[in-house]
Amino acid sequence: MRAADARSRCTIALLAALVTLALPAPAQQRVDKEGAGAVVKGANGLPDLQRGKMAAAAGRIDDAERDLVPLAERGYVDAELALGRLYSHQQTKDANAKAIRWLRVAAEKTPEAEVPLARALVRSGGAKDLSDAERLFGKGWNERQDPDALGGWLELYAAYPAYDRQHRAAELAADAEKLDQAPTTTAVIRWYRSTQDDKDHAARLLALCRKSLDLVPECYVDLVRDARARNDKNAMANLTHAAMSQFGQDRVPFNVAAGIARALVSTPNDDEPEAAPVLVSDVPEVDAEELAPAARTGGVSGAVSATRTCAQDPITIASAAAPAATTPATPGAATSALLAPAAATPPAPTTPTAASNAPATKPAAQAPPPDANAEPELANAIVEKLGGGDPQARVEAAGVVVRYPFLAPEFDVVAALDAGRKANVADATLFSGELYLYGQRATRDPKAALAYLEQAAKSPDTALEAHYFLGRLYQYGYLDEVDPKKAEAELLSAARQGYIPADGALARLYASARGTCANHVYAYVFAELGVRGGTDVMRALRDQLKAALTPEDLASAQQLLRREQAARSANAPSTDLAENDTNGGGQQ
Repeated sequence: MRAADARSRCTIALLAALVTLALPAPAQQRVDKEGAGAVVKGANGLPDLQRGKMAAAAGRIDDAERDLVPLAERGYVDAELALGRLYSHQQTKDANAKAIRWLRVAAEKTPEAEVPLARALVRSGGAKDLSDAERLFGKGWNERQDPDALGGWLELYAAYPAYDRQHRAAELAADAEKLDQAPTTTAVIRWYRSTQDDKDHAARLLALCRKSLDLVPECYVDLVRDARARNDKNAMANLTHAAMSQFGQDRVPFNVAAGIARALVSTPNDDEPEAAPVLVSDVPEVDAEELAPAARTGGVSGAVSATRTCAQDPITIASAAAPAATTPATPGAATSALLAPAAATPPAPTTPTAASNAPATKPAAQAPPPDANAEPELANAIVEKLGGGDPQARVEAAGVVVRYPFLAPEFDVVAALDAGRKANVADATLFSGELYLYGQRATRDPKAALAYLEQAAKSPDTALEAHYFLGRLYQYGYLDEVDPKKAEAELLSAARQGYIPADGALARLYASARGTCANHVYAYVFAELGVRGGTDVMRALRDQLKAALTPEDLASAQQLLRREQAARSANAPSTDLAENDTNGGGQQ
Protein backbone atom coordinates (compact mmCIF):
# COMPACT_ATOMS: atom_id res chain seq x y z
CA MET A 1 0.00 0.00 0.00
CA ARG A 2 2.76 2.36 1.00
CA ALA A 3 4.68 1.48 -2.16
CA ALA A 4 1.58 2.17 -4.25
CA ASP A 5 1.07 5.51 -2.50
CA ALA A 6 4.66 6.43 -3.11
CA ARG A 7 4.38 5.49 -6.78
CA SER A 8 1.20 7.59 -7.04
CA ARG A 9 2.86 10.60 -5.47
CA CYS A 10 5.85 10.28 -7.82
CA THR A 11 3.51 9.99 -10.79
CA ILE A 12 1.61 13.12 -9.73
CA ALA A 13 4.85 15.05 -9.20
CA LEU A 14 6.16 13.97 -12.61
CA LEU A 15 2.93 15.02 -14.30
CA ALA A 16 3.06 18.40 -12.57
CA ALA A 17 6.63 18.93 -13.76
CA LEU A 18 5.66 18.01 -17.31
CA VAL A 19 2.74 20.45 -17.20
CA THR A 20 5.10 23.22 -16.02
CA LEU A 21 7.55 22.45 -18.82
CA ALA A 22 4.70 22.48 -21.30
CA LEU A 23 3.79 26.06 -20.43
CA PRO A 24 4.49 28.49 -23.29
CA ALA A 25 7.80 30.38 -22.97
CA PRO A 26 6.11 33.75 -22.33
CA ALA A 27 4.17 32.23 -19.47
CA GLN A 28 7.37 30.85 -17.93
CA GLN A 29 9.08 34.22 -18.35
CA ARG A 30 6.13 35.93 -16.72
CA VAL A 31 6.32 33.59 -13.75
CA ASP A 32 10.03 34.27 -13.37
CA LYS A 33 9.74 38.03 -13.83
CA GLU A 34 6.72 38.57 -11.63
CA GLY A 35 7.82 36.12 -8.95
CA ALA A 36 4.37 34.51 -8.97
CA GLY A 37 5.45 30.98 -8.08
CA ALA A 38 3.45 28.73 -5.75
CA VAL A 39 5.87 29.31 -2.88
CA VAL A 40 7.72 32.62 -3.52
CA LYS A 41 5.76 35.69 -4.54
CA GLY A 42 6.95 39.22 -5.34
CA ALA A 43 10.55 38.10 -5.88
CA ASN A 44 10.97 40.79 -8.53
CA GLY A 45 10.70 43.39 -5.78
CA LEU A 46 14.23 42.54 -4.64
CA PRO A 47 16.82 44.59 -6.58
CA ASP A 48 19.40 42.53 -8.41
CA LEU A 49 22.76 43.98 -9.51
CA GLN A 50 23.45 41.60 -12.39
CA ARG A 51 19.93 41.93 -13.73
CA GLY A 52 20.27 45.72 -13.54
CA LYS A 53 23.57 45.64 -15.44
CA MET A 54 22.05 43.44 -18.13
CA ALA A 55 19.11 45.80 -18.49
CA ALA A 56 21.47 48.76 -18.75
CA ALA A 57 23.52 47.00 -21.43
CA ALA A 58 20.32 46.30 -23.37
CA GLY A 59 19.22 49.94 -23.11
CA ARG A 60 16.20 49.19 -20.92
CA ILE A 61 16.55 52.26 -18.74
CA ASP A 62 13.44 51.74 -16.59
CA ASP A 63 14.36 48.14 -15.81
CA ALA A 64 17.96 49.11 -15.06
CA GLU A 65 16.89 51.91 -12.74
CA ARG A 66 14.44 49.61 -10.94
CA ASP A 67 17.30 47.33 -9.91
CA LEU A 68 20.25 49.72 -9.69
CA VAL A 69 18.85 52.81 -7.98
CA PRO A 70 17.85 51.06 -4.70
CA LEU A 71 21.27 49.40 -4.51
CA ALA A 72 23.09 52.65 -5.30
CA GLU A 73 21.11 54.46 -2.64
CA ARG A 74 22.25 51.80 -0.16
CA GLY A 75 25.89 52.52 -1.06
CA TYR A 76 26.72 49.63 -3.39
CA VAL A 77 29.62 51.00 -5.44
CA ASP A 78 29.05 48.63 -8.38
CA ALA A 79 25.49 49.93 -8.70
CA GLU A 80 26.71 53.53 -8.50
CA LEU A 81 29.22 52.85 -11.28
CA ALA A 82 26.66 51.07 -13.43
CA LEU A 83 24.18 53.93 -13.05
CA GLY A 84 26.82 56.52 -13.85
CA ARG A 85 27.81 54.70 -17.02
CA LEU A 86 24.17 54.16 -17.98
CA TYR A 87 23.41 57.88 -17.78
CA SER A 88 26.69 58.83 -19.47
CA HIS A 89 25.54 57.13 -22.66
CA GLN A 90 22.35 59.17 -22.88
CA GLN A 91 22.32 62.36 -24.93
CA THR A 92 20.66 64.77 -22.55
CA LYS A 93 21.86 67.37 -20.09
CA ASP A 94 19.74 65.90 -17.29
CA ALA A 95 21.14 62.40 -17.85
CA ASN A 96 24.69 63.75 -17.77
CA ALA A 97 23.94 65.49 -14.48
CA LYS A 98 22.71 62.17 -13.06
CA ALA A 99 25.87 60.47 -14.33
CA ILE A 100 28.02 63.04 -12.55
CA ARG A 101 26.04 62.61 -9.34
CA TRP A 102 26.51 58.84 -9.14
CA LEU A 103 30.08 58.81 -10.43
CA ARG A 104 31.11 61.42 -7.85
CA VAL A 105 29.75 59.17 -5.10
CA ALA A 106 31.47 56.12 -6.58
CA ALA A 107 34.76 58.00 -7.03
CA GLU A 108 34.99 58.44 -3.26
CA LYS A 109 35.22 54.64 -2.97
CA THR A 110 37.06 53.47 -6.07
CA PRO A 111 39.43 55.07 -8.61
CA GLU A 112 37.60 53.10 -11.30
CA ALA A 113 34.97 55.85 -11.35
CA GLU A 114 37.38 58.77 -11.80
CA VAL A 115 37.91 58.69 -15.57
CA PRO A 116 34.21 58.13 -16.40
CA LEU A 117 33.45 61.00 -14.02
CA ALA A 118 36.03 63.24 -15.71
CA ARG A 119 34.54 62.52 -19.13
CA ALA A 120 31.05 63.35 -17.87
CA LEU A 121 32.41 66.61 -16.42
CA VAL A 122 33.91 67.52 -19.79
CA ARG A 123 30.52 66.91 -21.39
CA SER A 124 29.03 69.29 -18.85
CA GLY A 125 31.45 72.00 -19.94
CA GLY A 126 31.28 74.26 -16.90
CA ALA A 127 34.45 76.03 -15.75
CA LYS A 128 34.63 74.19 -12.41
CA ASP A 129 33.69 70.90 -14.05
CA LEU A 130 36.47 71.26 -16.62
CA SER A 131 39.01 72.05 -13.90
CA ASP A 132 37.87 69.00 -11.91
CA ALA A 133 38.10 66.85 -15.03
CA GLU A 134 41.64 68.06 -15.70
CA ARG A 135 42.64 67.14 -12.13
CA LEU A 136 41.07 63.68 -12.36
CA PHE A 137 42.69 62.91 -15.72
CA GLY A 138 46.05 64.06 -14.37
CA LYS A 139 45.65 61.95 -11.26
CA GLY A 140 44.71 58.87 -13.25
CA TRP A 141 47.73 59.14 -15.49
CA ASN A 142 50.33 60.32 -12.97
CA GLU A 143 49.35 57.91 -10.20
CA ARG A 144 48.08 54.85 -12.09
CA GLN A 145 49.40 55.25 -15.63
CA ASP A 146 45.83 54.74 -16.85
CA PRO A 147 45.75 55.04 -20.68
CA ASP A 148 42.10 56.14 -20.59
CA ALA A 149 43.07 58.99 -18.27
CA LEU A 150 45.92 60.04 -20.56
CA GLY A 151 43.63 59.98 -23.58
CA GLY A 152 40.97 62.01 -21.83
CA TRP A 153 43.54 64.52 -20.59
CA LEU A 154 44.92 65.11 -24.07
CA GLU A 155 41.43 65.35 -25.58
CA LEU A 156 40.57 67.98 -22.97
CA TYR A 157 43.53 70.08 -24.13
CA ALA A 158 42.60 69.50 -27.78
CA ALA A 159 39.11 70.88 -27.15
CA TYR A 160 40.17 73.57 -24.63
CA PRO A 161 43.77 74.52 -25.49
CA ALA A 162 43.78 77.45 -23.08
CA TYR A 163 43.54 74.99 -20.18
CA ASP A 164 47.02 73.74 -21.02
CA ARG A 165 48.63 76.42 -18.86
CA GLN A 166 51.82 74.40 -18.35
CA HIS A 167 52.11 73.56 -22.07
CA ARG A 168 52.09 69.83 -21.46
CA ALA A 169 49.97 68.76 -24.44
CA ALA A 170 52.93 67.97 -26.70
CA GLU A 171 54.52 65.85 -23.97
CA LEU A 172 51.24 64.04 -23.32
CA ALA A 173 50.80 63.45 -27.05
CA ALA A 174 54.25 61.86 -27.26
CA ASP A 175 53.46 59.56 -24.32
CA ALA A 176 50.09 58.67 -25.80
CA GLU A 177 51.53 57.88 -29.22
CA LYS A 178 54.06 55.48 -27.69
CA LEU A 179 51.31 53.45 -26.00
CA ASP A 180 49.61 52.68 -29.32
CA GLN A 181 46.28 51.89 -27.67
CA ALA A 182 42.80 52.82 -28.89
CA PRO A 183 41.99 55.59 -26.35
CA THR A 184 45.42 57.18 -26.54
CA THR A 185 45.76 56.95 -30.32
CA THR A 186 42.33 58.50 -30.73
CA ALA A 187 43.34 61.34 -28.43
CA VAL A 188 46.60 62.02 -30.30
CA ILE A 189 44.78 62.10 -33.62
CA ARG A 190 42.18 64.52 -32.28
CA TRP A 191 44.92 66.73 -30.84
CA TYR A 192 46.76 66.81 -34.17
CA ARG A 193 43.47 67.56 -35.90
CA SER A 194 42.78 70.53 -33.60
CA THR A 195 46.31 71.93 -34.00
CA GLN A 196 46.88 71.52 -37.73
CA ASP A 197 48.28 75.04 -37.96
CA ASP A 198 51.20 74.04 -35.72
CA LYS A 199 54.46 72.73 -37.17
CA ASP A 200 53.97 69.45 -39.00
CA HIS A 201 50.81 68.39 -37.22
CA ALA A 202 48.73 68.07 -40.40
CA ALA A 203 51.26 65.65 -41.90
CA ARG A 204 51.58 63.72 -38.63
CA LEU A 205 47.80 63.47 -38.40
CA LEU A 206 47.65 61.81 -41.81
CA ALA A 207 50.60 59.50 -41.09
CA LEU A 208 49.05 58.32 -37.83
CA CYS A 209 45.64 57.93 -39.44
CA ARG A 210 47.02 55.71 -42.20
CA LYS A 211 48.21 53.15 -39.70
CA SER A 212 45.35 53.52 -37.22
CA LEU A 213 42.18 53.02 -39.26
CA ASP A 214 41.29 49.90 -37.30
CA LEU A 215 41.60 51.81 -34.01
CA VAL A 216 40.17 55.16 -35.11
CA PRO A 217 37.55 54.84 -37.89
CA GLU A 218 37.03 58.63 -37.96
CA CYS A 219 40.41 58.80 -39.71
CA TYR A 220 38.61 57.80 -42.90
CA VAL A 221 37.28 61.37 -43.03
CA ASP A 222 40.77 62.88 -42.75
CA LEU A 223 42.19 60.56 -45.40
CA VAL A 224 39.34 61.24 -47.83
CA ARG A 225 39.91 64.98 -47.42
CA ASP A 226 43.60 64.47 -48.11
CA ALA A 227 42.87 62.36 -51.20
CA ARG A 228 40.59 65.12 -52.50
CA ALA A 229 43.28 67.72 -51.94
CA ARG A 230 45.64 65.57 -54.04
CA ASN A 231 42.92 64.87 -56.64
CA ASP A 232 43.44 61.14 -56.07
CA LYS A 233 40.05 59.76 -57.10
CA ASN A 234 41.17 56.15 -56.80
CA ALA A 235 42.15 56.71 -53.19
CA MET A 236 38.82 58.40 -52.49
CA ALA A 237 36.90 55.47 -53.97
CA ASN A 238 39.02 52.84 -52.20
CA LEU A 239 38.72 54.56 -48.83
CA THR A 240 34.97 54.98 -49.22
CA HIS A 241 34.41 51.35 -50.21
CA ALA A 242 36.63 50.11 -47.37
CA ALA A 243 34.79 52.24 -44.82
CA MET A 244 31.34 51.23 -46.00
CA SER A 245 32.25 47.53 -46.01
CA GLN A 246 33.12 47.92 -42.31
CA PHE A 247 30.01 50.00 -41.79
CA GLY A 248 28.03 46.87 -42.62
CA GLN A 249 29.96 45.07 -39.86
CA ASP A 250 29.19 47.82 -37.34
CA ARG A 251 32.86 48.89 -37.18
CA VAL A 252 32.34 52.32 -38.73
CA PRO A 253 29.81 54.46 -36.80
CA PHE A 254 26.97 56.25 -38.54
CA ASN A 255 28.45 59.69 -37.90
CA VAL A 256 31.78 58.66 -39.45
CA ALA A 257 30.03 57.40 -42.59
CA ALA A 258 28.19 60.73 -42.75
CA GLY A 259 31.49 62.57 -42.28
CA ILE A 260 32.96 60.72 -45.26
CA ALA A 261 29.98 61.75 -47.39
CA ARG A 262 30.49 65.38 -46.41
CA ALA A 263 34.22 65.19 -47.10
CA LEU A 264 33.50 63.91 -50.62
CA VAL A 265 31.56 67.05 -51.58
CA SER A 266 32.61 69.84 -49.20
CA THR A 267 34.42 72.84 -50.65
CA PRO A 268 38.15 72.94 -49.91
CA ASN A 269 38.01 76.14 -47.89
CA ASP A 270 34.98 75.48 -45.72
CA ASP A 271 35.58 77.39 -42.50
CA GLU A 272 33.69 74.89 -40.36
CA PRO A 273 34.21 71.13 -40.06
CA GLU A 274 32.35 69.39 -42.85
CA ALA A 275 30.34 72.54 -43.50
CA ALA A 276 27.90 73.06 -46.31
CA PRO A 277 28.65 75.24 -49.30
CA VAL A 278 25.12 76.55 -48.75
CA LEU A 279 25.16 80.00 -47.19
CA VAL A 280 23.20 80.24 -43.98
CA SER A 281 21.77 83.50 -45.20
CA ASP A 282 21.23 85.40 -48.42
CA VAL A 283 23.67 88.03 -47.14
CA PRO A 284 27.07 87.11 -48.58
CA GLU A 285 29.82 86.42 -46.09
CA VAL A 286 33.09 88.32 -46.33
CA ASP A 287 35.93 86.59 -48.10
CA ALA A 288 39.57 87.25 -47.69
CA GLU A 289 39.43 90.03 -50.28
CA GLU A 290 36.56 92.04 -48.80
CA LEU A 291 37.15 93.89 -45.57
CA ALA A 292 34.61 96.48 -44.55
CA PRO A 293 36.29 99.77 -43.65
CA ALA A 294 36.65 100.16 -39.91
CA ALA A 295 34.57 103.11 -38.79
CA ARG A 296 36.72 105.71 -37.04
CA THR A 297 34.81 108.92 -37.60
CA GLY A 298 31.16 108.07 -37.32
CA GLY A 299 30.67 106.25 -40.60
CA VAL A 300 27.82 103.84 -41.01
CA SER A 301 28.86 100.23 -41.47
CA GLY A 302 27.00 97.23 -42.86
CA ALA A 303 23.41 96.82 -41.77
CA VAL A 304 23.61 99.32 -38.92
CA SER A 305 20.74 101.78 -39.06
CA ALA A 306 21.44 105.02 -40.86
CA THR A 307 20.26 106.88 -37.78
CA ARG A 308 23.02 105.38 -35.64
CA THR A 309 26.73 105.62 -36.33
CA CYS A 310 29.48 103.43 -35.00
CA ALA A 311 31.18 106.39 -33.36
CA GLN A 312 28.00 107.53 -31.64
CA ASP A 313 26.82 104.13 -30.54
CA PRO A 314 29.49 101.43 -30.87
CA ILE A 315 27.58 98.20 -30.50
CA THR A 316 30.48 95.98 -29.55
CA ILE A 317 32.84 98.26 -27.70
CA ALA A 318 32.47 99.22 -24.04
CA SER A 319 34.74 101.01 -21.64
CA ALA A 320 34.55 98.21 -19.10
CA ALA A 321 32.90 94.85 -18.77
CA ALA A 322 30.86 93.49 -15.91
CA PRO A 323 32.59 91.65 -13.05
CA ALA A 324 33.69 88.12 -13.77
CA ALA A 325 31.21 85.29 -13.91
CA THR A 326 31.98 82.00 -12.22
CA THR A 327 30.28 79.94 -14.90
CA PRO A 328 31.02 79.67 -18.61
CA ALA A 329 29.57 82.13 -21.05
CA THR A 330 25.95 81.43 -21.82
CA PRO A 331 23.59 83.08 -24.25
CA GLY A 332 22.17 86.27 -22.85
CA ALA A 333 24.90 86.53 -20.22
CA ALA A 334 28.18 86.28 -22.10
CA THR A 335 31.16 88.17 -20.80
CA SER A 336 34.27 88.46 -22.92
CA ALA A 337 37.69 89.92 -22.56
CA LEU A 338 36.93 91.55 -25.89
CA LEU A 339 33.20 92.08 -26.07
CA ALA A 340 30.78 94.19 -24.12
CA PRO A 341 28.73 92.00 -21.79
CA ALA A 342 25.32 91.04 -23.03
CA ALA A 343 22.45 92.41 -20.98
CA ALA A 344 21.02 90.11 -18.33
CA THR A 345 17.60 90.74 -19.84
CA PRO A 346 16.80 90.76 -23.55
CA PRO A 347 18.01 94.02 -25.13
CA ALA A 348 15.57 96.53 -26.52
CA PRO A 349 14.77 96.01 -30.18
CA THR A 350 17.22 97.65 -32.52
CA THR A 351 16.23 99.53 -35.61
CA PRO A 352 15.07 96.99 -38.21
CA THR A 353 17.19 96.47 -41.28
CA ALA A 354 15.88 97.68 -44.59
CA ALA A 355 14.59 94.29 -45.60
CA SER A 356 14.33 90.90 -44.00
CA ASN A 357 16.70 88.26 -45.32
CA ALA A 358 14.23 85.42 -44.82
CA PRO A 359 12.34 84.55 -47.99
CA ALA A 360 8.74 83.51 -47.65
CA THR A 361 9.00 80.66 -50.11
CA LYS A 362 11.29 77.72 -50.52
CA PRO A 363 14.37 78.67 -52.60
CA ALA A 364 15.35 76.78 -55.70
CA ALA A 365 17.53 73.70 -55.22
CA GLN A 366 21.20 74.50 -55.35
CA ALA A 367 23.50 72.93 -57.92
CA PRO A 368 26.50 70.87 -56.85
CA PRO A 369 29.67 72.84 -56.11
CA PRO A 370 31.89 73.45 -59.15
CA ASP A 371 34.74 71.42 -57.69
CA ALA A 372 36.37 68.93 -60.05
CA ASN A 373 37.53 66.81 -57.13
CA ALA A 374 34.08 66.32 -55.63
CA GLU A 375 32.52 62.86 -55.76
CA PRO A 376 28.77 63.34 -55.30
CA GLU A 377 27.98 59.83 -56.60
CA LEU A 378 30.05 58.23 -53.83
CA ALA A 379 28.43 60.57 -51.31
CA ASN A 380 25.00 59.62 -52.59
CA ALA A 381 25.83 55.92 -52.16
CA ILE A 382 26.65 56.56 -48.51
CA VAL A 383 23.48 58.58 -47.98
CA GLU A 384 21.44 55.80 -49.58
CA LYS A 385 22.98 53.18 -47.29
CA LEU A 386 22.44 55.30 -44.20
CA GLY A 387 18.92 56.13 -45.34
CA GLY A 388 18.02 52.46 -45.35
CA GLY A 389 19.07 51.96 -41.73
CA ASP A 390 17.53 52.58 -38.34
CA PRO A 391 16.35 56.02 -37.15
CA GLN A 392 19.84 57.06 -36.01
CA ALA A 393 21.38 56.16 -39.37
CA ARG A 394 18.60 58.01 -41.20
CA VAL A 395 19.19 61.08 -39.06
CA GLU A 396 22.87 61.11 -40.03
CA ALA A 397 21.87 60.78 -43.69
CA ALA A 398 19.51 63.73 -43.24
CA GLY A 399 22.30 65.76 -41.64
CA VAL A 400 24.41 65.31 -44.76
CA VAL A 401 21.59 66.30 -47.09
CA VAL A 402 20.62 69.34 -44.98
CA ARG A 403 24.11 70.77 -45.43
CA TYR A 404 24.52 69.56 -49.01
CA PRO A 405 20.99 69.78 -50.47
CA PHE A 406 22.04 68.82 -53.99
CA LEU A 407 22.58 65.24 -52.74
CA ALA A 408 19.95 62.47 -52.69
CA PRO A 409 17.06 64.47 -54.22
CA GLU A 410 14.56 61.70 -53.44
CA PHE A 411 15.52 61.36 -49.77
CA ASP A 412 12.78 62.58 -47.41
CA VAL A 413 14.75 64.70 -44.96
CA VAL A 414 11.76 65.93 -42.98
CA ALA A 415 10.41 62.43 -42.36
CA ALA A 416 13.81 61.14 -41.28
CA LEU A 417 14.28 63.98 -38.81
CA ASP A 418 10.75 63.68 -37.45
CA ALA A 419 11.32 59.96 -36.80
CA GLY A 420 14.70 60.69 -35.26
CA ARG A 421 13.26 63.20 -32.79
CA LYS A 422 10.59 60.68 -31.78
CA ALA A 423 13.39 58.15 -31.18
CA ASN A 424 15.27 60.74 -29.04
CA VAL A 425 18.25 60.97 -31.40
CA ALA A 426 19.96 64.19 -30.29
CA ASP A 427 21.31 65.09 -33.73
CA ALA A 428 17.78 65.08 -35.14
CA THR A 429 16.92 68.24 -33.22
CA LEU A 430 20.13 70.00 -34.29
CA PHE A 431 19.69 69.05 -37.93
CA SER A 432 16.05 70.15 -37.81
CA GLY A 433 17.24 73.59 -36.71
CA GLU A 434 19.72 73.69 -39.59
CA LEU A 435 17.06 72.48 -42.03
CA TYR A 436 14.75 75.41 -41.33
CA LEU A 437 17.66 77.83 -41.10
CA TYR A 438 19.08 76.91 -44.50
CA GLY A 439 15.69 76.63 -46.22
CA GLN A 440 16.97 74.33 -48.97
CA ARG A 441 15.12 71.03 -48.49
CA ALA A 442 12.22 72.64 -46.66
CA THR A 443 10.73 76.12 -46.59
CA ARG A 444 12.85 78.41 -44.48
CA ASP A 445 11.21 78.96 -41.10
CA PRO A 446 13.34 81.07 -38.72
CA LYS A 447 11.00 80.59 -35.76
CA ALA A 448 11.07 76.81 -36.13
CA ALA A 449 14.86 76.96 -36.54
CA LEU A 450 15.13 79.01 -33.36
CA ALA A 451 12.98 76.55 -31.39
CA TYR A 452 14.93 73.49 -32.54
CA LEU A 453 18.34 75.10 -32.04
CA GLU A 454 17.45 76.31 -28.55
CA GLN A 455 16.38 72.76 -27.71
CA ALA A 456 19.59 71.32 -29.20
CA ALA A 457 21.60 73.78 -27.09
CA LYS A 458 20.34 71.94 -24.00
CA SER A 459 21.94 68.65 -25.03
CA PRO A 460 25.66 68.22 -24.26
CA ASP A 461 26.26 66.40 -27.54
CA THR A 462 24.81 69.14 -29.74
CA ALA A 463 25.19 72.29 -27.63
CA LEU A 464 28.28 73.73 -29.33
CA GLU A 465 26.96 73.53 -32.86
CA ALA A 466 23.55 74.72 -31.70
CA HIS A 467 25.03 77.87 -30.13
CA TYR A 468 27.03 78.43 -33.31
CA PHE A 469 23.98 78.27 -35.58
CA LEU A 470 21.97 80.40 -33.17
CA GLY A 471 24.71 82.99 -33.52
CA ARG A 472 24.40 82.80 -37.29
CA LEU A 473 20.63 83.17 -37.04
CA TYR A 474 20.96 86.39 -35.04
CA GLN A 475 23.92 87.58 -37.09
CA TYR A 476 21.94 87.61 -40.32
CA GLY A 477 18.67 88.91 -38.98
CA TYR A 478 16.40 85.99 -39.80
CA LEU A 479 13.96 87.11 -37.10
CA ASP A 480 13.32 90.38 -38.97
CA GLU A 481 16.34 92.23 -37.62
CA VAL A 482 20.02 91.76 -36.96
CA ASP A 483 20.78 91.26 -33.27
CA PRO A 484 24.56 91.55 -32.91
CA LYS A 485 24.55 91.28 -29.12
CA LYS A 486 22.80 87.92 -29.21
CA ALA A 487 24.97 86.82 -32.15
CA GLU A 488 28.09 87.67 -30.17
CA ALA A 489 26.80 85.89 -27.05
CA GLU A 490 25.92 82.69 -28.92
CA LEU A 491 29.09 82.59 -31.00
CA LEU A 492 31.28 83.38 -28.03
CA SER A 493 29.58 80.66 -25.99
CA ALA A 494 30.51 78.11 -28.66
CA ALA A 495 33.99 79.54 -29.24
CA ARG A 496 34.89 79.52 -25.57
CA GLN A 497 33.90 75.89 -25.30
CA GLY A 498 36.26 74.88 -28.07
CA TYR A 499 34.15 75.16 -31.25
CA ILE A 500 36.68 76.65 -33.66
CA PRO A 501 34.22 77.63 -36.43
CA ALA A 502 32.63 80.08 -33.99
CA ASP A 503 35.93 81.97 -33.82
CA GLY A 504 35.88 82.20 -37.60
CA ALA A 505 32.31 83.47 -37.55
CA LEU A 506 33.24 86.15 -34.99
CA ALA A 507 36.20 87.19 -37.14
CA ARG A 508 33.90 87.59 -40.12
CA LEU A 509 31.31 89.40 -38.04
CA TYR A 510 33.81 92.15 -37.19
CA ALA A 511 35.55 92.15 -40.58
CA SER A 512 32.41 92.38 -42.71
CA ALA A 513 30.27 94.60 -40.45
CA ARG A 514 27.05 92.70 -41.13
CA GLY A 515 24.77 94.38 -38.62
CA THR A 516 27.55 95.66 -36.38
CA CYS A 517 30.50 98.03 -36.49
CA ALA A 518 33.63 96.89 -38.29
CA ASN A 519 36.56 96.39 -35.95
CA HIS A 520 39.68 94.97 -37.54
CA VAL A 521 41.47 94.53 -34.24
CA TYR A 522 38.74 92.28 -32.89
CA ALA A 523 38.43 90.54 -36.26
CA TYR A 524 42.15 89.78 -36.24
CA VAL A 525 42.02 88.36 -32.71
CA PHE A 526 39.25 85.91 -33.58
CA ALA A 527 40.83 85.06 -36.94
CA GLU A 528 44.05 84.20 -35.08
CA LEU A 529 42.04 81.87 -32.86
CA GLY A 530 40.15 80.50 -35.87
CA VAL A 531 43.20 79.41 -37.85
CA ARG A 532 43.45 76.42 -35.51
CA GLY A 533 40.89 74.84 -37.82
CA GLY A 534 43.57 74.65 -40.50
CA THR A 535 41.59 76.17 -43.40
CA ASP A 536 43.22 78.31 -46.04
CA VAL A 537 40.38 80.83 -46.08
CA MET A 538 40.81 81.67 -42.40
CA ARG A 539 44.58 81.98 -42.77
CA ALA A 540 44.04 84.35 -45.68
CA LEU A 541 41.58 86.46 -43.70
CA ARG A 542 43.93 86.61 -40.73
CA ASP A 543 46.87 87.64 -42.93
CA GLN A 544 44.86 90.34 -44.66
CA LEU A 545 43.59 91.71 -41.37
CA LYS A 546 47.12 91.75 -40.00
CA ALA A 547 48.32 93.71 -43.02
CA ALA A 548 45.50 96.23 -42.56
CA LEU A 549 46.45 97.03 -38.95
CA THR A 550 48.77 99.82 -37.88
CA PRO A 551 51.66 98.84 -35.57
CA GLU A 552 49.71 100.33 -32.65
CA ASP A 553 46.59 98.37 -33.55
CA LEU A 554 48.58 95.16 -33.94
CA ALA A 555 50.11 95.61 -30.49
CA SER A 556 46.65 96.19 -29.06
CA ALA A 557 45.37 93.09 -30.87
CA GLN A 558 48.16 90.93 -29.47
CA GLN A 559 47.36 92.15 -25.98
CA LEU A 560 43.67 91.39 -26.43
CA LEU A 561 44.51 87.97 -27.87
CA ARG A 562 46.49 87.10 -24.75
CA ARG A 563 43.59 88.29 -22.58
CA GLU A 564 41.08 86.21 -24.48
CA GLN A 565 43.30 83.12 -24.32
CA ALA A 566 43.76 83.62 -20.60
CA ALA A 567 40.03 84.14 -20.12
CA ARG A 568 39.33 80.89 -21.93
CA SER A 569 41.74 79.02 -19.68
CA ALA A 570 39.19 79.56 -16.92
CA ASN A 571 36.21 79.45 -19.29
CA ALA A 572 35.06 82.68 -17.65
CA PRO A 573 36.91 86.00 -17.47
CA SER A 574 38.37 87.40 -14.30
CA THR A 575 37.76 91.03 -13.39
CA ASP A 576 41.10 92.12 -14.82
CA LEU A 577 40.68 90.17 -18.02
CA ALA A 578 37.15 91.41 -18.55
CA GLU A 579 38.22 95.04 -18.85
CA ASN A 580 37.82 96.01 -22.47
CA ASP A 581 40.22 98.15 -24.38
CA THR A 582 38.84 101.64 -23.69
CA ASN A 583 39.57 102.90 -27.18
CA GLY A 584 38.28 99.81 -28.94
CA GLY A 585 41.70 98.77 -30.15
CA GLY A 586 42.05 101.95 -32.15
CA GLN A 587 39.07 101.02 -34.31
CA GLN A 588 36.25 102.92 -32.67
